[in-house]
Amino acid sequence: MASVVPKLTDEVKSFFKNDLMVPVILLQNKDLPIKANVKFPGKVGIDRLLNAFAAREIYGCPAVVVDCGTALTFDLIDPTGNYAGGIITASPEMVRDALSEKTALLPKIRLTLPRSLVGKDTTGCLQSGIVFGFAEMVDGLLKKLQKEWLAEFRTVATGGGIKLILPYLSPKIIFDPDLTLKGIYLST
Repeated sequence: MASVVPKLTDEVKSFFKNDLMVPVILLQNKDLPIKANVKFPGKVGIDRLLNAFAAREIYGCPAVVVDCGTALTFDLIDPTGNYAGGIITASPEMVRDALSEKTALLPKIRLTLPRSLVGKDTTGCLQSGIVFGFAEMVDGLLKKLQKEWLAEFRTVATGGGIKLILPYLSPKIIFDPDLTLKGIYLST
């Protein structure tokens, strides 16, 4: 098991162990066969290191993993196969939730593919802004990484939220919805 939610880790571990009688091994950063070349290696989320490790093992390096889950992260694997750092920002769902919670009249919408770039009602406007806005942000950050980090790298996308913007991203992106789970499997 790997967890980035400390409040739930013991509860989930206990459920598997006591209720399901399934032994649990809790993976830690130090357990993974990937070196994190960052200021505080122990503070990198285990999910991000698992993604980097799986991308390296399955797709090769250098690579960038774009994971759109609770947050939107970019994780870099350098040409030698080490974790080289990353980028963290809000996810489309987080922005949707913030817009509905922090404004007086914007509703919490279901995020789906927009019908067009220009919305004809509030829902359409929100869908367009969030989906196309995030697609442009992902493409833009990948282009900046090509200029500032490495000119050539593979891009692997994962996470439940990436499916929403994937149709609008560069066709060179590899979609692997199970990358984190593959990282757990490969590391044990």
